[in-house]
Amino acid sequence: MQQRFRIDERWQQKFENREKTDVYVYSTGLRYFFGVHIPVFKNPMLPGLLVSDEVLIQFGQSIVYNPFSQNRLNIGIRQKVSEENVIDLTYMNIYQQNSSGYQYDLKNTLRLFWFYTPDIRKKKTPPHMNVVERVH
Repeated sequence: MQQRFRIDERWQQKFENREKTDVYVYSTGLRYFFGVHIPVFKNPMLPGLLVSDEVLIQFGQSIVYNPFSQNRLNIGIRQKVSEENVIDLTYMNIYQQNSSGYQYDLKNTLRLFWFYTPDIRKKKTPPHMNVVERVH
């Protein structure tokens, strides 16, 4: 299980009639993520199920209509390739506020992630075995 809370500070370019302008607005965003990896099999080398949701809200002077920014719902599989390599293949449904501030888009995305997490800690060497002679 994983959860995180993040604060984003954003400078976003304004659009008028779907054209970029030279005007940028500042906003602060809050993100809350909750996800779970569910092992389906006892063998850790077989795929597991991933489910997560992330909600984003924003606030500031430039936020006029609605602080809700987007919701990201994920479902997919996680495949462990080795001790250091994991691959996630997920479907993401994104419900996102567009630049008008009161209209929303619904997007469907297929995502592929590769995670490489090497163990960079120093390897411990086993303690030397000292031979102690017994004197009788």
